[in-house]
Amino acid sequence: MGLREYCTRTGSVVLLPEPIEREIHRHIHSFCEEAANSLLDAQRKLPSIRQIPEWKFWSVGRERLVYRLREVAFADLHSFLKDVHVERLGYDGLRIQPIMDAYDKCAPPFAPGSRKEFPDAIFVQMLKDYSALDLPVAVLTLDRGITNACEPHFHLHAFGSIAEFLSASNEQDSAMYELKQSLEGDLTNLDEAIAQAFENSPFSIREDWDGDVGAVRVKEVTYDELGIVSIGQKDCTVIFQAKVAYKAKVRYSDYSGAIYDREDERYYNLSEIESQVYHENVVNGICKWEFEGKPRQLGSVRDLELDQSGFWLSVAPMIELD
Repeated sequence: MGLREYCTRTGSVVLLPEPIEREIHRHIHSFCEEAANSLLDAQRKLPSIRQIPEWKFWSVGRERLVYRLREVAFADLHSFLKDVHVERLGYDGLRIQPIMDAYDKCAPPFAPGSRKEFPDAIFVQMLKDYSALDLPVAVLTLDRGITNACEPHFHLHAFGSIAEFLSASNEQDSAMYELKQSLEGDLTNLDEAIAQAFENSPFSIREDWDGDVGAVRVKEVTYDELGIVSIGQKDCTVIFQAKVAYKAKVRYSDYSGAIYDREDERYYNLSEIESQVYHENVVNGICKWEFEGKPRQLGSVRDLELDQSGFWLSVAPMIELD
C-alpha cells in the first residue's frame, strides 16, 4: 500500500503549502531537463543506438523531448492529487513575526551559514498554524532543518520517507509493534526472497548497453528502511528499501581504443573483455509475509515485488566482498 492508497483508505488530508508546490514544479522542470540531456547524450555517444526499435528519441528535438517528459511528469502528479483529498495552504493569514524571530535567533530551519531558508521557514510556519487547531500533521521531508523545526511542536511529526510514515501510522496498534519487533529479529526469509528476485532481474552495463551480465550472486542484503504497512488474518504486508551487494560475470566491448567510422556507421578496433565485478544497488519493494502458528509467527515470504524493473551496473573496479 502506497501513500495514495493510504490516504484514500483513511480519508487523510494531503496538505500542500504553496512553497512546496512551487518547489515540486521546479524539481520537475529541472529533472526533465536532466533526463533529456542524459537520453540525448547516450544517443550522441553511441549513434548506433538509433537502430534499436524501442529507441524513439533520435528524431525528436531537445525542446520537444523536454516538453514531453514534463507532460508525463505533471500528468502523474495531477493524477495523484486528483485521487486524494488535497488542502492547499496559501499565504493569506500567514504570521510573519514567528518567521523573523526564528531568523533573528538563527533557529531551525535557519542555521549558521544557511540564513536563506525563508521558503522552508514559511512552509513550517504554515504547518504550525494548521496544527494549532489540534490536528496532527505528518511532515515527509529529508531536510534536517525542517525536521529540527518540527521537533519542538507536539502536532508536527517529521518522517524521512513515505515508508517510515506508513509504518509508524500502524505502530499505534500494539500488535503491529510486536510484529515489527519479531520481523527485525530474523530477516533470513526476506533476505533470500530479495536475493532471488534480484538475481532474476535484467541487468545492463553502463559502459556498454549491448554487454552481457550473467551469474549474478547476491552476497549481502542490508536494510535502510523496513516497515509493516498492514496486517491481515494470514499475513502482513512489508515494504523495504535495501542495499544489495553482489558479484556478476560480465562481457562487454571496450570503446576506449575504438574508432567510429561515420560512413560505415560502425566501430573498428573494438576489444571484448570478460571479467567478474562486484557491485551494489539499492532496491525498493513490497511483499507478503505469511503467519505461522499462534501467536503470530513470521513464516515464508511471498509475492515479493521490486519497484525496479531492471538494474544498471558499472564495470569500474570495486573492493571485493568477503
